[in-house]
Amino acid sequence: MSEQIANDKLVPVKDLLNKKFLIPSYQRGYRWTCRQVNDLLDDILEFSKNNVDSYYCLQPLIVKEIENGEYQGFWEVIDGQQRLTTIHIIFSYLSFKEKLPVCIDLENFEIRYETREQQGHSSAVFLKEINEKSKPESENNVDFLHMFYAYNTIEKWCEIYEINVGDLLNNVKFIWYDVNKEEDSHEVFARFNMGKIQLTNAELIKALFLQQKNFGDHAETIRRKQLEIAMEWDTIELSLQDDDFWYFLNKKKCETPTIIEFIFDLISKKQEKSDKDHSFRYFYGELKAKNGIQLSKDLHEEWMKVKNYHLVFREWFEDDELYQMVGFLIAAKKCEISDLKIEYETKSKVDFKTDLKEKIKNTLELSKPKSDFIDGLSYDKNKELIKNILLWFNIKHTSLQYENNKIYRFPFGYYNRENISWSLEHIHAQNSEELKTKKEWERWFKDHHGVLKELQEKTNLQSEIDKKEVDKIIHELSNFYDDENEKLNGISELKDEQEISRDIIDQYSKIKDMVFSLFDKCFHHNLHGIGNLALLDSRSNTKLSNSIFIVKRQNIIDIDKAGSRIFVPPCTRYVFMKYFTKYPSQFYYWGKNDADDYIKAIKVTLEASLLADEGKNK
Repeated sequence: MSEQIANDKLVPVKDLLNKKFLIPSYQRGYRWTCRQVNDLLDDILEFSKNNVDSYYCLQPLIVKEIENGEYQGFWEVIDGQQRLTTIHIIFSYLSFKEKLPVCIDLENFEIRYETREQQGHSSAVFLKEINEKSKPESENNVDFLHMFYAYNTIEKWCEIYEINVGDLLNNVKFIWYDVNKEEDSHEVFARFNMGKIQLTNAELIKALFLQQKNFGDHAETIRRKQLEIAMEWDTIELSLQDDDFWYFLNKKKCETPTIIEFIFDLISKKQEKSDKDHSFRYFYGELKAKNGIQLSKDLHEEWMKVKNYHLVFREWFEDDELYQMVGFLIAAKKCEISDLKIEYETKSKVDFKTDLKEKIKNTLELSKPKSDFIDGLSYDKNKELIKNILLWFNIKHTSLQYENNKIYRFPFGYYNRENISWSLEHIHAQNSEELKTKKEWERWFKDHHGVLKELQEKTNLQSEIDKKEVDKIIHELSNFYDDENEKLNGISELKDEQEISRDIIDQYSKIKDMVFSLFDKCFHHNLHGIGNLALLDSRSNTKLSNSIFIVKRQNIIDIDKAGSRIFVPPCTRYVFMKYFTKYPSQFYYWGKNDADDYIKAIKVTLEASLLADEGKNK
């Protein structure tokens, strides 16, 4: 039997260092962020500075002694595990740095996460050896990774500040609460956390699923069933944490601490975003009044619903055709994932795919077995439709890429992120946006001066480009731009982002107008038609929008070479490489043949992927 401590007693941290704790399977894993760790350290530091015969109180530590079984002698932590684990990590750091008094022995201070122990990862060993762990070693599971980050945060904090070890041992205290041995820990957990439902909605549902009374009277059966659900829960949670999977299903990032709550919200048909506890109330209502065999049966059915949702979504994700169609409809905001799940349950897989194809055709306004209508689309009138056509075009072309017998897939994990918005970029640029800062103008003159000098030196210049006009522009440009030092006249004293005067902007704009006029004569096509539009994220669009084709092309190449995390859709990259042009004769401008061949490629893709069957039936 462990040393007893009276309930509601303020227990100094040093009194916990000879105890072993178990974080049971119904609890969430360790999830404290660097900010929360810093906040705790800052609070303790502030307390130490102002400590006058006082103490710093941590939240209650609600525990229950385990009297038999594998964990006999351990204290089951019902609440308070995040702070307790962080305290353990702080002591691991202090021990490694030899900052603890000689009388303090951490050998018996142990924390085990039950689910992790069952998966072959010893959390107790990891916490004791955390100072030796690398990030790759910590990526075995999400708990260890958060612990690793917490240790690094403590290490960095201690490079600036010093922990008063005496205060930490004696004057930092938990409120100790040992629950009655006859009480069900899961029910205590749910009851105690009712006031925290906004933060722990999913954990409360987990506690409902793992109550002892759900599984009969046999202790080993109870434990086995609890661990089974806990590990399946972890599998679903980790799966949804994969950005590629999450953003295939969603346009927004998850706003809840536990991502599995997304599935609970779908099952409970949550409507109001402000109704934080809707899902918990749904499952509580389904299970609260049940007992015995009926409770076990209903519990099994409710948990199978959760697993079924996850399995269906994984099936869609792993089926290349469903991945493309479902992903497109979610990205284009034409369907809700909950509605698609309901449809899937009532149809065969073949019929479901047929219906998805019809939805895509309706989204792209493909009412006829021909795609000629896209010739008449314009940026001003059909912006959203063109974006969706180009999105589908990119999705289908990504799947045509192979490497080592592996099909590439359009990365919805990049495309659907909330911090990225998508727009249409004019391939042959329209001279529309005004440059205002020193940095913007210096970049523009540097990029375009280099291209014009290259054109000037060409002996076999394309007939569409007037060589005399090139010479004239370079002559005018040299009055404003110091090529050797890459500096602009009249603004050398300004900071990069500082706006320049209206008079200088007007002078520079005349040169800019001359450059655009030179290349406008080469473009004999609809400036705002789909043949002159490509899909690009708004950040890249801002950088490219005031540049001629050849400069945009080089910028796209630079982004590719840099291995940047900026995602350039494949067909946008192909456009600037003139991949769709049958016989490209030059790469300085986007001409009529380029635009015509690009439109033809879009039509072929639409007809092959969405209209082929109709064409055969006609």
